[in-house]
Amino acid sequence: MRIAVVLDSPPGEARSVVMLPGIDPLTRALSDALGHQAQVEHVVLARMDADWEALAQRAVRLEAVEDPAIEEALREGTSALQASDLDRAERAFIMAESLLSWEHGPRRADVLVRLAQIERARGKPSAPLLDRALSMVVDHEAALRQRIEVAREAGDLATAAALRRRLLQRVDSEQERAEQLSSIADESLSATTEALEQALALRPKDPRLLERLQASLEAQGRWREAVNAKVALTETIQEPKDRARAFTAAAGMCARRTGDVARSVALFEAAIADDPATPGAFDAIEGVLKKNQDFAGLASAYERQLERLGDDVSAQEDLLYKLAELRADQLGDQQGAVLALDRLVQSNPRNVEARARLAEHLEQMGELVLAARCLENAAVWAPTRPQTFRSLHRICASLGDSDRDYCACAVLVHLGEAGVDEQAVYRRYAPETTVRPQSPLEAATWSELAIAEHDEVVSHIVHAVAPAAIELRTAQLAGHLPRMDESARHDPEKTTITAVRTAAWAAAILGIAPPAIYTANESIPGGVVGPPTTKPTLLLGKGMLSGRSVPELAFVMGRELASQHLSGRLLTFFPTVAELRALLVAAVGQVLPTSLPPEALQLGAELKKRLNEAQTRELTSAVERLQARDGRLDLKPWMRSVELASCRAGLVACGDITAAARMLAIDGRVVGGLSAADRVRDLIPFSVSEACAKARRAIGITPRLASVPPPAG
Repeated sequence: MRIAVVLDSPPGEARSVVMLPGIDPLTRALSDALGHQAQVEHVVLARMDADWEALAQRAVRLEAVEDPAIEEALREGTSALQASDLDRAERAFIMAESLLSWEHGPRRADVLVRLAQIERARGKPSAPLLDRALSMVVDHEAALRQRIEVAREAGDLATAAALRRRLLQRVDSEQERAEQLSSIADESLSATTEALEQALALRPKDPRLLERLQASLEAQGRWREAVNAKVALTETIQEPKDRARAFTAAAGMCARRTGDVARSVALFEAAIADDPATPGAFDAIEGVLKKNQDFAGLASAYERQLERLGDDVSAQEDLLYKLAELRADQLGDQQGAVLALDRLVQSNPRNVEARARLAEHLEQMGELVLAARCLENAAVWAPTRPQTFRSLHRICASLGDSDRDYCACAVLVHLGEAGVDEQAVYRRYAPETTVRPQSPLEAATWSELAIAEHDEVVSHIVHAVAPAAIELRTAQLAGHLPRMDESARHDPEKTTITAVRTAAWAAAILGIAPPAIYTANESIPGGVVGPPTTKPTLLLGKGMLSGRSVPELAFVMGRELASQHLSGRLLTFFPTVAELRALLVAAVGQVLPTSLPPEALQLGAELKKRLNEAQTRELTSAVERLQARDGRLDLKPWMRSVELASCRAGLVACGDITAAARMLAIDGRVVGGLSAADRVRDLIPFSVSEACAKARRAIGITPRLASVPPPAG
């Protein structure tokens, strides 16, 4: 049966006729919809608007009618295949495939998969049939599984891996997904190895290909072949030292992975032939000496190797560790161990573990002061390492240094690492109120508070011009300076406000002239500020007037007073880097002939009017030192050093790192680019340092005096 459909054509052109095959189920459905019998040979439909609309309405609801012949062929083929009757199954599935020739969906793909199964059972190629099935349904699970096996049998592992990736979309089981992914990895690696080997046949000494081949073989666990690839790669290296290291690595791989001792030794010998000092080759010698327990000979070997290594710091570090342990544990030579570790620390100051071991050996030798100094330095590089402070607590307790013992325990409390003993020491000595100082900080003691990077030359320039600069800025801001409410000013000798009394106390122990102290019934960033007023002033916010312990107040007041003292109050009037730089450039221009922008010339002229003779001499001396150095004014580091030294001064006054850390945490300000965490990281090692202990001893506020009552109000 055929159905002919006559299509309308443009005027003047012949009508088109489309012939539909009667075997197609859709054609049968169309025939039934038109009301004709299946026996009718031809039906010609001329398009009429009304009839066409009616037909279209009916056609929308049509569904394909299954062809019984197809279903029969599928049942026949399936039954025969289950009975292992391959010939009968093949005939049935060929018939089904013929009947489905106009269909390109899952049913036809299923038929092709069954035919491929029959071909595989007969030992014939089945890939074309499976590929046809996958071209119709790209993720057909049965087709994918058979095609993967065919690819694997043919050694086409790249194709197998690619097909497994498609199969993953149809797999629901987590276990099978893992298995498929593992197979993808194995097949991809094998395909990679095969491709690289073929490429190396064309370019045998290509380093990049050899390196990739080695990696691929290692990933597959094919270690003997991986060693071969690594040796071949090593032989392409021209520089003897580099080649020696590579031979050593190959020897190590050979020893660890293959157990081929003879070949491993041969590779070590090849390394030594290229470079007798290569560390890997020495490892082989080390292994022999250890095996024979020749510890004296091993120590000598370490020393000779250190001489050969010259300036190779990283290689020396490992050997010095080993030498120190060997001398201490096997040879009983504590002094020799100390010398090795000291050499290690000199070459790498950041090595905190080496410092800790050095302190242990010094402590065992009874050199407690040196051990404490070693731990003090370790705290600088690792301020949050609890063991450093535990060891320092133990050693300082043995020395009878109760102040540094307390400070070490205070750090452990701050870190949340204090044990029962450390907590007890902290509670015994932690200050609760102010104590009467024996004497204020002197200039020499102030220098103990400075960080190592502090630029003293910039500080001299700042202090030389500060009085004149403040006078100049005060004149510029005439009428705009903050007016202090005299009713809010407090006399520290008469007030009952703890914060005011603590501020005056902090000024006294820091050796700073007491400022005028005012309070404000409002919050102030940081709790206290030095406003830009003609005379030194402190303004305390309401956050400082209640709810704060004396140590917390002492830190805040000491830090603010120290900041004003160290900066000559310039940062109050010139708070930004740009403003401060413009001022100091104008100041330098008073001494050195230099071309300045007009605004700097005017600023310099105004400064010159206000500098007295002594200030001019001080400025000239400082600028000459600046010029002799490099002439650079690097103000950001200077501002950071002032802030860190100010925090240190606050800690000296406060006497409790936990209180200082609390106040910095709630301050929230970033000063000189330093966060609260940055400042605490500096304060922790400073708190246990000899410099801090010296400053506290100088003013007489160590724990021995902690119970003295505060001065009368």
